[in-house]
Amino acid sequence: MRYDFVGVQHGALMVVDSTEQAKERTTGDQKTLRRLAQNGEAARKSRLRKKVYIFTFHQHVFECLFSF
Repeated sequence: MRYDFVGVQHGALMVVDSTEQAKERTTGDQKTLRRLAQNGEAARKSRLRKKVYIFTFHQHVFECLFSF
């Protein structure tokens, strides 16, 4: 097991297990990747909703314009 000396906090030297840091970094990376994937999916759904909205809006406008 390898220890890294992180620094001084309130006059005490903190010692952190480097393997624990690696686990936290990996977990953080997984969370970031999951969040990015969820964000991409939400953006895709938002673009699709916008297309549907614009399409139905155009239909409504044309119906109003040419219904005379």
